[in-house]
Amino acid sequence: MWRIKYMDEAYVQSQVYPAFEGYKINKDKSVPRYEYRSSKPINCHIGKSKMSLCVCGGSVVPLAYVFESDKENSNILLGKKCTKCGNNFFTERTISLLPKGFYVVAESADNKDDHLEQSVTQEMEKHDVSVRNSLYGVYENIFLLAYDKGLDLNKAIQDVSMEIDRLKKEKYLEYEPEGYYGLWMVQSMADKLNVPVSQLFITDYKLKERVVEDILDEAIKEKDNLDIDLMEEDNFKELVQIEFPIKRRSSFCTRHEVNIYCAELMNFKITNELPNEDRVFSQFGIRFNKTNGVYSICLSGKLNTILNTAYIYGMVEIYSEKCGRLQKFVEECIDAEVNNASDKNSINSIDDESNGMLCSSNQSSPKANPMETMGRKLPSTSLINRKNTELVASVYDDTHTMDILNQFEGLEENGKPYERLVISNGNRIDIDSKYWFHYVIERRKNKDFVGDITFTNFKLGHVSDLCNHIKEELASVNIVDYVDKDIYIKFKRPFHLRAQNKRNRTGYGWEWDWSSGYGDYTEGTLYGETTDYVFSGVYISSNYLYDQSKRNKISARETLASEIEKEKVSSYKIMVDGYVSGEYTLLVSSCSPSFKSRNKRIQLFIKAERAGKVKYVPVACDIKDKLLYMNKATFDYYRAQMNRQHPLILYKTYIE
Repeated sequence: MWRIKYMDEAYVQSQVYPAFEGYKINKDKSVPRYEYRSSKPINCHIGKSKMSLCVCGGSVVPLAYVFESDKENSNILLGKKCTKCGNNFFTERTISLLPKGFYVVAESADNKDDHLEQSVTQEMEKHDVSVRNSLYGVYENIFLLAYDKGLDLNKAIQDVSMEIDRLKKEKYLEYEPEGYYGLWMVQSMADKLNVPVSQLFITDYKLKERVVEDILDEAIKEKDNLDIDLMEEDNFKELVQIEFPIKRRSSFCTRHEVNIYCAELMNFKITNELPNEDRVFSQFGIRFNKTNGVYSICLSGKLNTILNTAYIYGMVEIYSEKCGRLQKFVEECIDAEVNNASDKNSINSIDDESNGMLCSSNQSSPKANPMETMGRKLPSTSLINRKNTELVASVYDDTHTMDILNQFEGLEENGKPYERLVISNGNRIDIDSKYWFHYVIERRKNKDFVGDITFTNFKLGHVSDLCNHIKEELASVNIVDYVDKDIYIKFKRPFHLRAQNKRNRTGYGWEWDWSSGYGDYTEGTLYGETTDYVFSGVYISSNYLYDQSKRNKISARETLASEIEKEKVSSYKIMVDGYVSGEYTLLVSSCSPSFKSRNKRIQLFIKAERAGKVKYVPVACDIKDKLLYMNKATFDYYRAQMNRQHPLILYKTYIE
């Protein structure tokens, strides 16, 4: 079994490690390594972090070194050791952490043959890496295209493997050169993906970016359901795996298969049965890795399925970075996992291991680490304590908005972030309005927003576009139901707000690295950079100022639910789209229910085809409480037609 660490580096788990005096071999780790303790400096050579070969041609493997003296014990210092000549290699950065613990062997000026051998070896290594990356890119493109198209990757790989095994038995050709079956695999996968084979050899960076962003978005949605594995007990934050599944709609399924699935899904009855979705959706396994400060995304078919094939990887790395959105998310997950483990007292003595384990005596048990939010370490605050928290602030033309946003993000000393920001001083978007509107500001969660405004223009009163958008959002809302209530009207599509906080005024300039022969960089803060927020909704008040203590609780939906139980009414949870969208409750009754919702109801229509004719079935809609009303006789008559729609499409009028 191969364990892929980088695109150009792999280790064989079954590799035999030769014994060297004073060095222990630890095979209990996920990657076997040499371990060495010494009170005297260790002999070593200057090496690179990603080197895989020694000058002698032998392979190098991980080395964990601890320097012990009467005065101090070091932390674990990671390097490499050659399995052939036994030379030790550490990077200059690692050596700089504890210079007195190393004796760097100077290169002899007369040893020209060694330098020549090293130069040849390096050139061979560069060539090998180049070829390996190119070939790996083919597998990477296969997985990226499969994810984008929703192809059942597990089934496709199994089918290709069976094809090749059949070819080997039949032997169509008298002579089949080495690599013939690999080329067959590439061509067959291109056919299954419905792309020309040439597309597998060219990296589509837009496709890669789209896939990576989609995976990160899904991971953020499923943050509470991720399987987080801290793999190293003695260095638990440096080797981490996070696994979770993602379902993708298959672009290869037929309309008939979709109709069958929707009919099962929209079955209007109480049932615990799940519809058969194997032909409509494909499952992919996602793994986030953190290894030696590098964060990567690996993609596979189903996580719990082991593919026994020699023609293609079961999992490939599609992206890696040292700093960015992925790094921030993984660190947040690690901190949350450590905090949870600390709360459960499951991590009490990580470095209390005996039996010669390498651990520093001055290490302490891990405490609940501070949570990292938006790139900044904050005092540990549970999610429950931050939930539904509001920062209320007044904004005028001379207000320093950065101070407000610093407080909102928890960037002040001993601060914590708030969930939303409420503008206390109200505004009337209509001259005739007798109610005041208080803007609700939240962090941008996705790109589904409209408009654009800076906080500076907002406080100066340049809000005509924002007011027009609010009027459109409130057109179908009964505003009276929200006056002085403790809930706000949430917009279907928020309005984009750009503003600066303390983070946007620090870290100017990019850092460039030319060590590899080409320019690599770490992005810094750009001058004038802003953070993305949104106006997500409005509170309604009868007074100019917003006062949390004077707002009344609303429990209309709970009251309505209790009333439904008393009536002969059937209710169904369904997904709708069209004029309104989201999860709605369909109420079906043979007569008009005795209870009445306080909200304004509008007439909508469901398009249904029956006996070759298109009918528009009426349904009453309560947008605020997300309720639909339909007569039982009408529902029973068109049940089959509605079953074929998922989501259920609602029209404002029957005239298209």
